Amino acid sequence: MLSFITGKLPDITPAQVMAVIIFAVTQAVAWGWMSDATSQKILAICGTVVAAVLKVVDAYLRSSRVKALAPHIGPQMAAQMTPKVGP
Repeated sequence: MLSFITGKLPDITPAQVMAVIIFAVTQAVAWGWMSDATSQKILAICGTVVAAVLKVVDAYLRSSRVKALAPHIGPQMAAQMTPKVGP
């Protein structure tokens, strides 16, 4: 049921979920509870930067993981994509 979240190569990673949560919470705190404009901007920018860094690091790790698995997955995918010829 949750195969897009679990497994070796999940579609949604915990880092992506944390990035969205961090971004949403920092924006809500910055624009909902902070009264000083400077504090709002600092918190909003910091939350955005932290979320962006999480996403970039996650993308880098995912690409490295795919490259590491490529020798094992490549022949399997080629075998599946090869058309069967014959009766």
